[in-house]
Amino acid sequence: MVKAAAGNEDSGKEVMELLLERRADEIKITDEVVKAAAGNRSSGKGVMALLLEQRADEVKIIDKVVKAAAGNESSGKVIALPPERRADEAKITDNVVKAAAEKK
Repeated sequence: MVKAAAGNEDSGKEVMELLLERRADEIKITDEVVKAAAGNRSSGKGVMALLLEQRADEVKIIDKVVKAAAGNESSGKVIALPPERRADEAKITDNVVKAAAEKK
């Protein structure tokens, strides 16, 4: 359910806000949730900002998340990490460069 909310292109941020507000203790921010948010073409930026604001300690920026953000057709700039987290978490691999290059 949380992954579906993160990937909801129409109202992902709003749905995620409700989930975090009403069920915060039950919500787990997994790699798949972060990947869904990073690949969300319409509301991914808002969902990622919300996750980083409220649950930054659970948000892991792994290769598949950076790749999803780089390949995001509408907004590849969905990950805005604080400077102290950028260097060691957002790795730019060959797969990430390929995803960005294939973006239309």
